[in-house]
Amino acid sequence: MDGRKIKVMYETPVKQLIQDPETKAILGVRAQDKGKDISVKARRAVVLACGGYRANYEMQGYFNYPGIKIYPWGTPYNTGDGIEMVSEVGAPLWHMFSIEWDAPCIKIPSEQHGIAVQASIGAGTVGSFIFVNKYGKRFMNDVKSLVHTKESLALTYFSHERVEYPNMPFYIVFDEAFRAKQTLASKRPMSWNGIHNIYDWSADNSVEIAKGWIIKADAIKELAGKLKIDGAGLEDTISKYNEYCRSGRDAEFGRRQQSLLPIKTPPFYSAEMALTWINTQG
Repeated sequence: MDGRKIKVMYETPVKQLIQDPETKAILGVRAQDKGKDISVKARRAVVLACGGYRANYEMQGYFNYPGIKIYPWGTPYNTGDGIEMVSEVGAPLWHMFSIEWDAPCIKIPSEQHGIAVQASIGAGTVGSFIFVNKYGKRFMNDVKSLVHTKESLALTYFSHERVEYPNMPFYIVFDEAFRAKQTLASKRPMSWNGIHNIYDWSADNSVEIAKGWIIKADAIKELAGKLKIDGAGLEDTISKYNEYCRSGRDAEFGRRQQSLLPIKTPPFYSAEMALTWINTQG
């Protein structure tokens, strides 16, 4: 940029596109520089390279799943400013529903930090854990990878009969054997948390149990009570899941045999989960 004598202006957010009212041509931009309003004339064109709306929760409701909050895998500063500006000058929006998922995150720390603090659960995970909804029921293959998925999920299914997302909120439920084996969250190397070290999860999950991010109980029904979910449903679900572990076949969701370990060693644990996306498109 120095060699071409191009001035790069950091911390100068563009607020509005300047448009000719008759020809509709874009003439430049209005911006803020060091607290002052400035106008910049474009010699040929204005190029927008300002990302999507993944950290704009109001826009999420417009374009995706109203009532479901999705946490950004990357920068929390992609807030859809450019989308608002082009809308104001009459540009048509197209394909805004298109998104790309990543692995689920743990809800409480993700809400506190404004970015996804992701679970270390994926296609290669082996352990005594399952995902359940508020009815205490499983609803998906617990080890299915969501990374780079663009399809609709069981998590985002909306029941018109019940007028709700039956699988939101959702929870991970696991036992002492799983807690002692691995940390619940991990830093993805290219994620905002991984690059900026927003939060380091403890190796044995003890810090997060003390914080109340992970709920602990001596019995399954007690755990359900603390989560305020269906206790009988959760007990029945774990009983069925443990039977699948004994038989080596998940008759409901086809979870691979190697990953099936029974939830049987107290105490038992749970954390509310949330969805994560890599980007928004359109």
